[in-house]
Amino acid sequence: MKKSLRVTSQWLGGLALLLLVGTVSCQLNAQMGGTPTQADEQVFAQSGHYHDGQFVNGQPTQLMTGGTQLGAMRQLLFHRSPQVNPPGPLPMHSLDSLTLTRPTPGLAQVTWFGHSASLVELAGRRVLLDPVLSIKMGPIRGVAPVRYNPQVPITAEKLPFIDAVLISHDHYDHLDYQTIQTIKDKVGVFCVPLGVGAHFRRWGVADSHIREVSWGIRSSCRGYYSSASPRGTMPVGG
Repeated sequence: MKKSLRVTSQWLGGLALLLLVGTVSCQLNAQMGGTPTQADEQVFAQSGHYHDGQFVNGQPTQLMTGGTQLGAMRQLLFHRSPQVNPPGPLPMHSLDSLTLTRPTPGLAQVTWFGHSASLVELAGRRVLLDPVLSIKMGPIRGVAPVRYNPQVPITAEKLPFIDAVLISHDHYDHLDYQTIQTIKDKVGVFCVPLGVGAHFRRWGVADSHIREVSWGIRSSCRGYYSSASPRGTMPVGG
């Protein structure tokens, strides 16, 4: 009996140590983003949808329509459908900075880079949406999601100057640390949801280049106007 208790104690101690190491590693990993300050939270509270230390939806939102989160995770990890990935490489057209800087007078042009990443060109200005140009995303590279294609249409290094970057939310497939690090010095302003600015400040982006927008607010970003509206998504990410 004593031996059994000792073994159980050792297992629990090892698990506690593992959790501690994981927590510290996450806090030290820059890809996890930043943590809002008390001053930030005072600003959040003025928005009307921030209570008890977290943002809340204006309307009740059901995240799981059937089953449990544990069951969904088990399905994702161990019972994935073979139809999740395409049978072969998807068609892709390679781009470079010269292609993207070629004038298109009087025309609006949208270039899709895959998933949610797109470049909108209008009236001589460029707006980049949710730029994710890495092959792998997330802080744990060994288990990070991987693109269907092993290449991207254009690398972050080859992007021209971008007037404004719009971020919809801070999931890793919409907000990529590596891409932001590469382009941050050639972006006029980052327009992000309220609460996401802390990530950019930790990543070295100056406050003068960050514009946080709350739901229902119309904001000007480098000559364009954007309006923030709520949407529902699973609460994961940085």
